[in-house]
Amino acid sequence: MDLSVIITCYNREYFVAEAIESAIGEPGAEVIVVDDGSTDGSWDVIQEFSPKVRCVRTPNRGPSAARNFGTSLATRRFIRFLDSDDRIPKGSSRYHVEIASDLPPQSIAVGDAITFGSHKACGTRYGYSGIIPPGVIPRATLIRNIMSPVLPCFPARALREFGGFDERFRIAEDHELALRLSREGYSFVRVPVFVCEIREHSGSRLSRRWGAARYAQLCDVYEHIWMEFSKCANPLSSDERRSLGRLIWVSGREASRDGFPDRARELFDLASSVAGKDAWEAHLFVRLLYKLVKAERAERISELVKSVMPNFA
Repeated sequence: MDLSVIITCYNREYFVAEAIESAIGEPGAEVIVVDDGSTDGSWDVIQEFSPKVRCVRTPNRGPSAARNFGTSLATRRFIRFLDSDDRIPKGSSRYHVEIASDLPPQSIAVGDAITFGSHKACGTRYGYSGIIPPGVIPRATLIRNIMSPVLPCFPARALREFGGFDERFRIAEDHELALRLSREGYSFVRVPVFVCEIREHSGSRLSRRWGAARYAQLCDVYEHIWMEFSKCANPLSSDERRSLGRLIWVSGREASRDGFPDRARELFDLASSVAGKDAWEAHLFVRLLYKLVKAERAERISELVKSVMPNFA
C-alpha cells in the first residue's frame, strides 16, 4: 500500500501502543512514530515496536514540528496522520488510499471518524459527516469547520511543496494547513468511509488547558489566515468571509466565558474586521446587546442572565 502512517506522541504511554497496533494492522503501510520529547514512559512503549515501525525521538517542539519531521522520513505517495490516543479502523486505510488514487489531481480524500471510549458521547460521528454529503467540501464549509489532520489522505508532494504544518502554531495548525492548501488550488473531497476512531478521555488533548495563551495563539492563527486570504488571487466571497468571521467570533465568546476579556476583545475586533456584523454568532438576545454595548460587555451580561436563568440559551 502506497501509504505512510505518521503517529506523533507526547506523554501518551497508556494509549500509544493501541494507536501503533492499529496502524500496523493496515497491511503494507509504512508506520513512522515520532516521540515529541515525552517525559513519561511513552518512548519505552514505542521502542517495543521496533523494527516493525520506524521509531524516532526528538526534543519537544510541538505537534507541527513532529508531524513535519515524520513527513520528512516518509517514503510513500500518501501520508496519513494519527494522534497517539486514537486508532485506525481495520482495513480503512486501503480503501482510503484507493479512493484518493482515483481522485483528480489536486484533490484530497477526507474520511469520517467516530468517537470511542468511556465518555457518554462516544459513538458520535466526528468530522464533516452530518455537515455535508460526500463530495467536494465548499470553501465556506472548510473555513467554518476545523479540518482535523487525522481525516485526510494527504498527497506527500502537497505537504512537501507547501511547507507542511506551520511550526509557529501549536493550536489550529491543522486548520491553517487545510486552508493554505485550499488557497494553492487543492480541493478537499469528503468520502464516506470511517478512517479514524477518536478516543474520548479525561486527559487533556493538545489544545486543552492553555488558558489565555490558547486564545492569544488562536488570534495569531486567525489573523494569519485572514491576511493570507486577503492577498489571495481568489479572494473570499461574502459567504466565506461570514464563515471566517463567525469562526473567530465563537472563539471570542469562548474567551469571554473563560474569563479572558482582553483576548476576547482581540478576537471580536478581528472577526468584525473580517465580516462586520455578519460575524455575530449568538442568541438573539445577545445579538441585541451587541448593538448597545461592546461585545465583551454583552457577553458578561449574558453570563449574568444565565446565572439566574440556567435554561437561557
